[in-house]
This record gives sequence, C-alpha cells and structure tokens, in this order.
Amino acid sequence: MKINHSLLRSCLACLVFFCAGSVLAASVPTSNAAAGNPPDLATLRAWVAEMKVRERGPFKHIRWFCKDGAILEPVPYACETRGGGVQHGEWSEITRKVRGAGYPIANVLADITPEQVIGAKAIPDFLSFLLMEKFLIAFDDGWIFRRARTYRGSLQDFNEQASGTNILLAMLGDPVMRQRFTLLREAARLLPHGVSANVLTQIRGLATNLAERDAGFVKIRDKIHVAPDASDAQLVRDYAASPKGQINLQEDYELLAARIDQAYLNKPLPAALDGLAKRVSNQQLAGQIGEFSTRLQSESSPQEQFRLSGDVLIFIRENLIDFGKPSVRLQALDVSLIAGVISFTASRALQEGLPEASRAERLAWVRGSARA
Repeated sequence: MKINHSLLRSCLACLVFFCAGSVLAASVPTSNAAAGNPPDLATLRAWVAEMKVRERGPFKHIRWFCKDGAILEPVPYACETRGGGVQHGEWSEITRKVRGAGYPIANVLADITPEQVIGAKAIPDFLSFLLMEKFLIAFDDGWIFRRARTYRGSLQDFNEQASGTNILLAMLGDPVMRQRFTLLREAARLLPHGVSANVLTQIRGLATNLAERDAGFVKIRDKIHVAPDASDAQLVRDYAASPKGQINLQEDYELLAARIDQAYLNKPLPAALDGLAKRVSNQQLAGQIGEFSTRLQSESSPQEQFRLSGDVLIFIRENLIDFGKPSVRLQALDVSLIAGVISFTASRALQEGLPEASRAERLAWVRGSARA
C-alpha cells in the first residue's frame, strides 16, 4: 500500500493543534491579532478552547447564505428570489482568524462543493482537515461545536447530509480517488450521508470526556479503551448508581452506556447485504453477497460471525470498483462499516475464550484480523 506522506503529515499536524486546544484555559489572548500580526500557536489553541465552551461555538449568529452571494437575516424564505440558499451559523471573527492562519475549522458542509475537496481545483489538503475535524467532533463530544449543537439553526442536518453525500459520490466516481480504499472508507465513516458509523469512536470519546471530569471514572475509561466488551454498559451504569457517581454527570453516564448497548446490538448485516445485492449489476458478485447474508443468518456463534464479517470486509475491499455506479459503491462502503462493527464485537467475545483456544485457533484469528 502506498502512503500519502503529505496527507499523513497534514493530519498529524492538524491533530496536534486541534487536540491541544482541549487542555488550554479558555482565556483568549488577542494582542498579536490586534496588532495585525499572525496569531501564535498558543493564541490559536486558546481560541479553539474557547469555542468549545461558547454557547454558539464557532459562530456569531444565524444567517441565510444565498446562491447569489447575499447574506441575509434569518427570516423565512429570505433567499427565495435569489436562486435559493441555505441557512446556518456565520463564523465569528475568531473563527475567521483561525481559518486565516491556515486551519480551515468550523466547516459547514452545506457550503462545500465536491470540487473544493477532490479533483484538479481542490484546495490542497482540505480533505484531510475536513475528515480530521469530523473525527474530533465524534470523539471529543462535539469539539468546537459542543455547545453549538443546541444553538438552533446553526447547522441544518438535511443540508449537511446532502452535501456529504455529494462529496462521497464524487470521490467514488473519481478514477484516482476510488483507488484509495482506506481514505474512501474513512470518508464514508465520517461524512454524514444518512448512516451513523461513528459509534465506536463516540464511545471512546465519551469515556475520555467523563474521565476528564470525574477522576474516579479513569479505570472504567481505561478498560473501555483497552478491552471493551458488551458488559461495559452495565459497568458504567453500576458506577453511576454507586456513591462514586456524580449527580451532575448522570445523563452523560447513561449516554455512554446507551452507546455501548448500541455498538453491541446484533446489527442487521444480513439485511444490509441483501439490499446491496439487489443493486449490484454484476450477477456473480450479487450472488456472492447473497451467500454471505445466508451464512451470517445461519451461523450465529462468535467464531463464525467473526470469520464471516471479516470475509465481507475483504470482499468489499477487493471488489468495490466492480459494484457499479458511485451510489452502489457508497452503499457497499456502508455495509463494510456495519461489518467492521460486527467483526470488532465478535472479536471481543472470542477474547473471553482465549485461554482455552488452541494455538492454531489463535493464529487463524490473527490472520483473519489482519486480512480484514
């Protein structure tokens, strides 16, 4: 596999900067910016930290953004005579300064076109920043949008999903981009398009956030990060009900427990495979997809679920381009994401029986994981 070192460097630099903002005080030094000098890294980090606690996050107010370029007050149908438009939050001055310093944060997908993300006219490294931000939103309890999520009108979900879908379809139709399976799959996992595939990332993020606010929760956080399984939901609920549980964090404990329950439900992978098989034009591939569905329904043991979900992951990776048009490829990626959750949860069940497993069984599991 070829590694895109430029994208990797961008992601690492972006992650260091973004995550640093979570540990700084919320004070906002402005001397450098006021003097007209580029803000230093400490200032940028502090601004990011402030956005995480501001009621409106990275926005200052709600506006209509019309297709003719007009920005109007949030009154009904404001852009109707201007070719249409979208309504969402408008960046604050601090957000604009952070973006002007080279960090394109607080992205509103409704304003982003596929041409900005991929192709000859794409903004350099913008895709890596965009995906990193979406990861942080899932992992860090909303990140700079943490409180803005309750700021009515700041983002319109249907507009975000429509734009996310258009970006993904363009990526899957691009001859160069569609060869980069890992990037495509991560984009499908992180960009909204009607499918929630971030549940495992959310679990880790919620556990980390709770441990930062409740020192007694650190051991449970560590367990969730190192050796997660379905019993973690009850572990969290027991802790919440104990004298150690903090009254002001009860809703957060339950949210984490509910997310864990969600991750370990028996996801409808066979149904997702059946839906994909109906849309694949290649009849041979469609038949193979149908066989996976049948076998997954008849083989319910963790060993078989682990093996078969791994086979599904391999099958989709190796045949993605042959599934047909971009919308079918996107559906295949969504199936791959469901299979990934099944593979992960089944592997946790297998680890419970690890001491009794033979060397051959362990090697088979390792090989299956590596291939998947």
